[in-house]
Amino acid sequence: MPEVMEQRPVRAEDRARGLDRGAELSLSWVTRHLDAFIPWEDDRVSLASLKRLGDLSLPCSYLHAWQASASCSRLPLAQHLPRWEAFLLRCCEDSRFLGAALADPEEGLYRMQIYAWLRVMGYRSARCEDVMRQLWKRGCVPRSVGALHCLWKAGYVRRQPDWAALCREHVLSREACVDSLDVWTTYRVTHALFYATDLGNQALPLPPGEADRIAAIVERLLDRFLQRGKWDVVGELMINLACLGRHGTPLYERAARAFAGTRLPDGAIPMNRVFEQEFHAAEGRMPDSEVFRWCHHPTLIDVLHRAAVLRSR
Repeated sequence: MPEVMEQRPVRAEDRARGLDRGAELSLSWVTRHLDAFIPWEDDRVSLASLKRLGDLSLPCSYLHAWQASASCSRLPLAQHLPRWEAFLLRCCEDSRFLGAALADPEEGLYRMQIYAWLRVMGYRSARCEDVMRQLWKRGCVPRSVGALHCLWKAGYVRRQPDWAALCREHVLSREACVDSLDVWTTYRVTHALFYATDLGNQALPLPPGEADRIAAIVERLLDRFLQRGKWDVVGELMINLACLGRHGTPLYERAARAFAGTRLPDGAIPMNRVFEQEFHAAEGRMPDSEVFRWCHHPTLIDVLHRAAVLRSR
């Protein structure tokens, strides 16, 4: 009869070391691939290419703020963030970037979010500030909750948005159909909770009963997308649980182990199980551009998740 091995709980110090090692691998991968975030395509700045830069700027801003905390001081943020920040500032001050923002008033503020996140970090650019003034004078308004949150963080919007109403609209309203939500609707849920908690900087602005219901929704979504191998969504849902103070459950621990186990040999985290299997089937012989396309966002999410967990301890 085979011997049954006892599964011992992971010690806190071992878990912390694992968070440190994983964060270092992801940080290093992003730094090595900074040039792939460049948004120029034939000297044009499309919204699709700009999204890559946005994917980098939000995590960079939060990690910049968190690096001074005792919990995150163990992460090698000082080795990587200055290069990320210099890269973002160089892109923001490029005439192609600023010209594209002014040429598209409807999406101008969306395009300037990258600079707004740098502004949160304390950076100021006279050229970028001038573009922002011109956009405000033209009557431009934020067209998404994400843009509103970013502009509020940067000090352009003085009044804090109604995050409780946002949670009820984008999260609680979907309680009855959680088990049928698609990936893109789930992203609306995860992002609403990012904004409402300011990624763990503030408590969820809801009564305890509603907060419990939201945590239950997140856990149901996590269980579902974990089974489907949608690693990018799994990572965002784990960040939600960390920000809500609901991580550490058996479901969360199972998800964290599965997510960490997807890491590719070069340090990247794949978007989903399909790409993960395709990568291994190709024995790693894939164009760098294809790997970046399917890995840059979940790898950034991995860093944010690990930092958020360390801060919640």
